[in-house]
Amino acid sequence: MEIKRGIGVSPGIGIAEAFVLDSEEIRIPERSISPERVRDEMRRFDEAVDRTRGELLLLRDGVPDDIRGIFDFHIGVLSDEVRVLRPVRDLVGSRHFTPEHAVSRVFRPVAREFEEIGDPYFSQRVEDVRDVERRLLGHLVGKKAERLIDLGHPVCVISRDLSPGETALLSRSQVAGFATDRGGPTSHTAILARALGIPAVVGLGQISSQLVSGDTVIIDGSAGKVIVAPDPRTLDRYRALAADLSRQGATLAQRMRRLDSVTADGVRVSLLANIEFPDDIEGALSHGADGVGLFRTEFLFIEAGGRPSEAAHLGAYQKAVESLGGRPIIFRTLDFGADKFPGAGPAAGPREDNPFLGCRSIRLALRELETFKIQLRAILKASARGPCALMFPMVSSVEELRAARMVLKQVQAELKEAGVEYRAATPVGATIETPGAALIADALAEEADFFSIGTNDLVQYTLAVDRGNPAVAAYYRPHHQAVWRLIRHVVETGARRGREVSICGEIAGDATFTMLLLGLGLRMLSLTPHLIPEVKRVIRAVTIEECEALVRRAEAAPGADEALNVLRAAWSDVTTRWESE
Repeated sequence: MEIKRGIGVSPGIGIAEAFVLDSEEIRIPERSISPERVRDEMRRFDEAVDRTRGELLLLRDGVPDDIRGIFDFHIGVLSDEVRVLRPVRDLVGSRHFTPEHAVSRVFRPVAREFEEIGDPYFSQRVEDVRDVERRLLGHLVGKKAERLIDLGHPVCVISRDLSPGETALLSRSQVAGFATDRGGPTSHTAILARALGIPAVVGLGQISSQLVSGDTVIIDGSAGKVIVAPDPRTLDRYRALAADLSRQGATLAQRMRRLDSVTADGVRVSLLANIEFPDDIEGALSHGADGVGLFRTEFLFIEAGGRPSEAAHLGAYQKAVESLGGRPIIFRTLDFGADKFPGAGPAAGPREDNPFLGCRSIRLALRELETFKIQLRAILKASARGPCALMFPMVSSVEELRAARMVLKQVQAELKEAGVEYRAATPVGATIETPGAALIADALAEEADFFSIGTNDLVQYTLAVDRGNPAVAAYYRPHHQAVWRLIRHVVETGARRGREVSICGEIAGDATFTMLLLGLGLRMLSLTPHLIPEVKRVIRAVTIEECEALVRRAEAAPGADEALNVLRAAWSDVTTRWESE
């Protein structure tokens, strides 16, 4: 028996024979065509585009509503006239390349563009672009991508990587889980795995070359480990655990959706959803969301392949506000973590050696003022349709927040002068994502109406750990006491200054941390929609007094690992209560 550890991105347990997927790229040699064949080759390219688009539409329609936006990005890449379609046709028409070679030439810089942005999220979009390229080339050269829907019996898929398209093809009845060499917790593949309920572990290094099809494996997506060739005792234990988890999860969402998010001693806790597109709202509400605590607007830039028009912004924001039927929504302004907009022409400035510490998020918005003002105008116009708020990302100083609010005031004045309706009292917040921002929360409260703590970046900046790097994944510890102290400081500052504080990072959706967050004083959590039922179950089972006592015990622990053990023990106690009911 051998245990391999990676990053657990989708909870649950999968037990089956390994199916090692060969994911070699399609190789395209450089070839030319005669001028007489240009028209026919153009037609062949257009037909391949149509077939690929149809394939992606089928994939999009086959996944839950709240994650269909992932395939909208794929379709957007395929439909991009400026970066994809026109350049391919130009190479075929003027340089007489075959469509296959033209596609391979055009997609390479598109993928590189996302790769060079420097932000983990956008780096992981590279695989999305390559997935579109593979599908298009597959239709052009007459090959069909290997499909994972008729495997014959349950398997655990092992691969170097899985594209979102391949992940969407995974059948829950035939795929018990999957494990990959590469990947991170914020990839679309990880999001799809969680939405489809398939246990998954990524960032395992070389697992695809170390296993052979037929090996028995256990994929523990909760613990982030893969057990190869388990002994009989381990196998029996995990089978019993998997069966128990399946029974528990079958009715949880339906039961929790009908119940209020209130602690055992009567304290209300708002559970909001993190979303990327307006179409995600239906799924969020079906899981019991009270509203939207984080609308990631940068996805609109990706979908548009550059800077969206004001009409595109406004259409998305109005649809989101109206879909919520009076429930609240918070729009986060563009949160690019790099030195340029993808597909928007030349870089906004010189390329940076370390874009994670460079001109990103609010800093980039303040440099790209016209783009920033277009987005602010759209958000303000949408505010006339229902309750909404906006917040600025990665605020690190009072000066940045003042500058952003000054731009907002300019936009408000322009709208007022033009007679455009908007909600003048739209709340303005700041995301707290760095230790510096947390420590000056008192000063930021002078300029912000509310705070939202983004723990994904707060953890990585506090502990100096790249959260997307498997090599240092063990050091990414949201259970580190330094992180908790920063959260507590922001919450206490907010309470003292009358500023509402929410949390929108990944730990908000991890039920292991729910009692900790309540004990630290948080009463508003924003999380991935399908995780809401599990978190609500914890909330309803505990009292604030015992949550505060848990925080004291955890803070007294000598180290982060011991503190995590305290949290897990409390989680185990809560689980025992459910089992005894």
